Amino acid sequence: MPNLQSAAAETNVSYNATSDEFQQDSSSRRFKTNIADYELGTDILRQLRPRSFDWRRDVEGFKPPEQAHIMHDHNLIAEEVWEIAPHLVNLDHDGIPHDLRQGMFVAPLLAGWQEHDGRIESLEDDDELFRRIEEYVNSKPEAKARLKALVED
Repeated sequence: MPNLQSAAAETNVSYNATSDEFQQDSSSRRFKTNIADYELGTDILRQLRPRSFDWRRDVEGFKPPEQAHIMHDHNLIAEEVWEIAPHLVNLDHDGIPHDLRQGMFVAPLLAGWQEHDGRIESLEDDDELFRRIEEYVNSKPEAKARLKALVED
């Protein structure tokens, strides 16, 4: 294992098959430039297709999970994800999609959740507004009659 000088007491390490090197994963601002908000949350998530599949045991150079109960599995397919969001996929020595960069899914999932949370809050605000309008209309018989006439026309 290479000496990772900036490694914390516990850190994630990944293997880059293209460069045949181990690399340290980091979330620290110290190692980043051009930091901007991530805007692709639900755009990416809507296109991804969760799949169920059976592992092949006849591919040379590939060793599937050992556990017999994992012959049938569920996940995304690297080639399909590559077409939608290449930054979420690791490539092999030949530049072919090999596996998913699991840690990189945090940003689109969080951005998607935040987008949906904002929509829910907006709907809750709308619901409160309609409740107040209904309350007002019900307290004013003449307004209720006019509104009823508008709706019936």
